[in-house]
Amino acid sequence: MEFGDFMDSIRGEPIEKRLDEISEILTRVMSIVVSAIDDLGNRISAIEGSLTDCMNSITSVTNSLASLTGEVSTLKQRVASGVVAAPAPVGGGGAPMKPLSPAPQAPAVQGQGAPRAPVAPPPAPKPPAPKPRPMSGMSARSAINSELKALFSKRRR
Repeated sequence: MEFGDFMDSIRGEPIEKRLDEISEILTRVMSIVVSAIDDLGNRISAIEGSLTDCMNSITSVTNSLASLTGEVSTLKQRVASGVVAAPAPVGGGGAPMKPLSPAPQAPAVQGQGAPRAPVAPPPAPKPPAPKPRPMSGMSARSAINSELKALFSKRRR
């Protein structure tokens, strides 16, 4: 039943009763709209939280890359100058170690350019992404229509 049919059914009733009927319908529609807005607010907050987590992860990775880049540059300079020392023994005791000579480089293979650097270990696996909340099967518009039809049919009886 549609709104026009409902209005026709209450046409002969006193004005106070008609106002009460329409007021109840509008109250119900407002509760549906407010509920939908609250749900959207919750979903937006969840998305903002996910974006914040992603931004923090990106910042962490960027900082790690910057640190590693600095370490690689330092190591390149040390290798280029021939001063690559072995790590100090654990416990700090013992005689100092002599610098190691630079590692011999493999000759370039015809057509392949310079020798390749060793491959870094694979990065740690990412944590699983949060599962998205299931979407409601009913849109706000169809919820309002269903509620109104139920109210109109209940009022008509």
